[in-house]
Amino acid sequence: MFISSIIAMALGALSYFIDPMVVPLTFICLVAVLAIFSTPETGVLITLALTPFMQYMSYPKAVMLIAISVTAISYFCKVLQRRRTLSLSPEISMVLLFCGFVFVAGAFSIGGTRTFFDSLYTVVIILGGFLLTYNLINTQKMLSACLKTLTVSFLFLCMMGIWE
Repeated sequence: MFISSIIAMALGALSYFIDPMVVPLTFICLVAVLAIFSTPETGVLITLALTPFMQYMSYPKAVMLIAISVTAISYFCKVLQRRRTLSLSPEISMVLLFCGFVFVAGAFSIGGTRTFFDSLYTVVIILGGFLLTYNLINTQKMLSACLKTLTVSFLFLCMMGIWE
């Protein structure tokens, strides 16, 4: 009871500074982060569920980077605790080489800092997305869960399109 009162007071104080409709979103995000740190596979599922709805978000790049970064941090914490394994293969080395080329091309291009940050974003998305899905989707059960998540999120997207 005491903890819920503190959380309610904090969210009430937060609603003074930002739109009150966003305050429940912070609580949902907190629960999602705790679920991701509990099992990194949840982060892959949440990222897959959010992907179709990126067109409706104000900052889709930031949302995708945050989702992949939190999942990656959780996964590497589990690897350090020896609860998960990190497998390296020729496919991963080719993706790393490609990401290295993209990073170098962005760093030494004419576009300046904008091109550098775009290439850095691309490298993080490719590395994070590929390495996490390659290492975390390793069973048929997890693959089935990912396909079900994509199906349900696309179903909601279709329902939103019909509603509009």
